[in-house]
Amino acid sequence: MMQYDLSIIIPFYNGNNELSKLLSALEIAIKQIDKIKVEIIIVNDSPNCKVNYQGFERLNIKIITNHKNIGIHGSRVNGILNSSGNYIFMIDQDDLIKENALVSQFTKIKDNDMIIANGFDENPLNYGMIYHSRKHQEKSQNLKYYFKIGCMIVSPGQCIIKKDAIAKEWLEYRVKTNGADDLLLWILMLKNNCKITINYENLYIHTYSGKNVSSDFDKMVISSNEVIEFLYDKNFISESEKKTYIRRLNMRRFYESKSKIKKIIAMLLYPDITWYLIKMKLE
Repeated sequence: MMQYDLSIIIPFYNGNNELSKLLSALEIAIKQIDKIKVEIIIVNDSPNCKVNYQGFERLNIKIITNHKNIGIHGSRVNGILNSSGNYIFMIDQDDLIKENALVSQFTKIKDNDMIIANGFDENPLNYGMIYHSRKHQEKSQNLKYYFKIGCMIVSPGQCIIKKDAIAKEWLEYRVKTNGADDLLLWILMLKNNCKITINYENLYIHTYSGKNVSSDFDKMVISSNEVIEFLYDKNFISESEKKTYIRRLNMRRFYESKSKIKKIIAMLLYPDITWYLIKMKLE
């Protein structure tokens, strides 16, 4: 098997309409790192749909087709297990990167296990920069905020990860409901004391197609609860951390109602979490 510097993993599900735009962005970004050997692995999780990458045959693309639909976590893992890169870059089929994303990330990761870039979120509920300040972005390295606030990294598309640093528990377990497998990965990496650095550049675009799993709150709650229970059962997190995260999910339920009165009630019911939210917004 040929050795690559970077393996780009794209979970694919009936995504031909979005794929060409992503491949075009990747091709431009790859040209800027011509000394880096790159492979693109598209993991087809819709076996009845053929992946169309016509016009991009010059890219080093490998197609893996799951024998049945196994979800985004399983597809990401399948791609990693079939990769030969020293570093992993996972990006969803409907997201994009800036033309200098890969060269910037590779230049700045140095001897760290993972690098986290800033980006732009097109979700109408969070429209704008993912991190509004450097201090806000630096909170993504602080485990406390994952329990008090929630997932501090919007998507793996913000990150390049050293393959050997990916937690074996994340590779072995499969989150049954799509949505929170990345939360599981980040918490495991932080608990394992992985070396994580920050790239303050805006390099990633989290698009909003209406199909993004992260936009489906009910599914995300189910998936998040599953992840937290798994982490607790395997003694990765304490009972206090578990309770804090569940309280945060309960608080978010009030916010999802869009009622100003319920939001005020939530702030009064969870003053400690409210303090973290206010502190983060002001920094």
